[in-house]
Amino acid sequence: MGQDVTIAVPDAPNRSEANESRPPAEAIEAPLRALGDTVRILSFAVADLARLVQAYRALEDAAATNGVFREELDEIRRLSGEVGLYDLLERIPAAAEQTLEDADRLCETVQARTP
Repeated sequence: MGQDVTIAVPDAPNRSEANESRPPAEAIEAPLRALGDTVRILSFAVADLARLVQAYRALEDAAATNGVFREELDEIRRLSGEVGLYDLLERIPAAAEQTLEDADRLCETVQARTP
């Protein structure tokens, strides 16, 4: 009448086999540390750009006061608004800091899970 059906179910790995398949903590930590280094470099670059923008703003104010370079000033103002320059200069450092904190937490988690 009926046919016998056999289903092959793999054995569940034991805990030590599961740990062996997990990459070593160093393999995860190294890229996270590299990410942190990269974010720090970007943070320094943004801080330098912010200083440069401040100098350009002083030049922009002086040019506006003297009534020179009106078309250029209008273009600079238009582009600054279009790209959200001042908003970016405020938001990028906070985003970089949050990324560094997240990377540190991930490293701590990996270290805690490593036997």
